Amino acid sequence: MFVADGVNQPATRVIERPAFDLDLALDDFGSGGRGSDEGSDRRRRLSLRGLLVALLAILLVGGGAAFLLLRTPTHVLGDYVSMTIEDARSELSSKGFEIAETGNYDEIVPAGTVINQDPLSGVSLAEGKTVSLTVSLGPPPVPVPTDLVGKTVDQATVALAAAGLKMGTLIDAFDENVAKGIVLSLAEGTGAEAPKGSAVNLVVSVGPKPRTVPADLVGTPVDAATAQLTALGLKVARDDAYSETVAEGVVISVNPASGATVAKGGTVTLSASKGRKPVTIPQSIIGKTVAAAETELKALGLVVNGVTGPPSGKVTGSTPAVGSQVKPGSSLQLTTR
Repeated sequence: MFVADGVNQPATRVIERPAFDLDLALDDFGSGGRGSDEGSDRRRRLSLRGLLVALLAILLVGGGAAFLLLRTPTHVLGDYVSMTIEDARSELSSKGFEIAETGNYDEIVPAGTVINQDPLSGVSLAEGKTVSLTVSLGPPPVPVPTDLVGKTVDQATVALAAAGLKMGTLIDAFDENVAKGIVLSLAEGTGAEAPKGSAVNLVVSVGPKPRTVPADLVGTPVDAATAQLTALGLKVARDDAYSETVAEGVVISVNPASGATVAKGGTVTLSASKGRKPVTIPQSIIGKTVAAAETELKALGLVVNGVTGPPSGKVTGSTPAVGSQVKPGSSLQLTTR
């Protein structure tokens, strides 16, 4: 067909092409141009049609499976605010999310607790995406007072409270010069700042270290034992006693006993021997013969070394006098008439 477009224009021939007909194409393909009978051709067309449908179905299913396999899974974010950061990390990591953390001081929310999140809960997010968490660092730090040393525990408590802190553990320490109950220092590891409201530990004097009573005092001269105890900062009291076996002036016992601890300035009592117990010249020798009196005195450990008066007379006295106390082994004279 020819169409004239406008005046004095050459005619254009338009060739109309028939629309594609699947049935016709299948007929042509099935017939093979060999003039097969109609029944046989129809069976071929149906077979080819089924093959094409099957191929199309395979393409659709395969494409859908590939989409499902290749797409990134998504998850709806939970509410992590008020969770501990450890729990929030665990939950987000289990869902394949990356985590970005920042810390902020907060006087109310405990340290280590999530106080904000981005994106918010309820948002659907693909695995591998980042969730930002803001975590509480606890109360902001405040300066620790530097003038606590030398204060009493009560004074230090007041100073800490004024700085927004509180008294922590009191660590006892001996000190030869600082009285009991006085602050010696901040505890080891205490920084220049501490979280507001936190406890500050202090080292506090419990006074001088207790002294141990030496183990070699018994059997030593009392003057030497006294010098040892005095050098340790202890006081010495005496409670001497007679002894039949220990020489005079030698320590018999110590109280508290050797090995015991005594506060500096405390008292240790020494018992030193006063020697053997004195003997009293008995009144019973008066009126006895010299021989009888001498026998009685000898039994008491005394020695008669002379008689004043007739040796055959009766004893009327002695020197030292009757009733006097003398050391065992002492000598005396008898008086007779």
